[in-house]
Amino acid sequence: MEQHILITFKSDYIVDFVKKNPVSFYGKGKTERGTPGGNLFPPAPLVGLFLRLIHGTEDLFTQSEYAQYCVKTLNNEHGGWFNGLNKAQQEGFRLRCNRNFYPSMIDALHAWALISEARWFDVCYMDTLSDAVAKTDLTLKRNGKEVYVALIGPKKAAKEHYSYKVNYRQNGNGKVIVPIQMPLREKGPGNKRWYELGDFNEIRPDVDTDYLYQQPVSRYKQGPLFDIEDDIR
Repeated sequence: MEQHILITFKSDYIVDFVKKNPVSFYGKGKTERGTPGGNLFPPAPLVGLFLRLIHGTEDLFTQSEYAQYCVKTLNNEHGGWFNGLNKAQQEGFRLRCNRNFYPSMIDALHAWALISEARWFDVCYMDTLSDAVAKTDLTLKRNGKEVYVALIGPKKAAKEHYSYKVNYRQNGNGKVIVPIQMPLREKGPGNKRWYELGDFNEIRPDVDTDYLYQQPVSRYKQGPLFDIEDDIR
């Protein structure tokens, strides 16, 4: 059952929290496709677990707390799934939680906060189903129309990985997905790069964005579900 939760974090609060709890990208090379951790398919979406933990704590949390929550939840709700992995797989899974999913979700929360504070749209939310099916990080509504945004990290590999990933997603039900790549700027507070509101100028209200709502011909050809994240931050 889809669950809707209210998130009210301000963008400055998110940055300040990560500044106090810096992100670690330890484990390079241990979460890519072809590695024990990278080849895993968790029985529940890790994006959904991130949002569930926010709902439960009503606050942000560290990388370690997120990874521990994922391990505990997948064990408790899916027949000891994590305990059934070998040591290399367990390490790789924890690293994926820490260096892939956690920074990506912090980016999504921060981008959501920036756009919400700018009041560019009537509604702005994160949809775990759209993320799983069509690699959509944010769903935005304005004047009865929807815009779907996919956030891409600043490195070349991130853009290549995004193209790979949408090719292995299920059909997105005709959704037009607008990919927005973060510029390769210097790292900021908390040992990570951050989006700025200007990065989203393509979708701001005073720009003619009618093309955003048109059906794509072959802009993003999508196939079967594939759910592996790479380090792109």
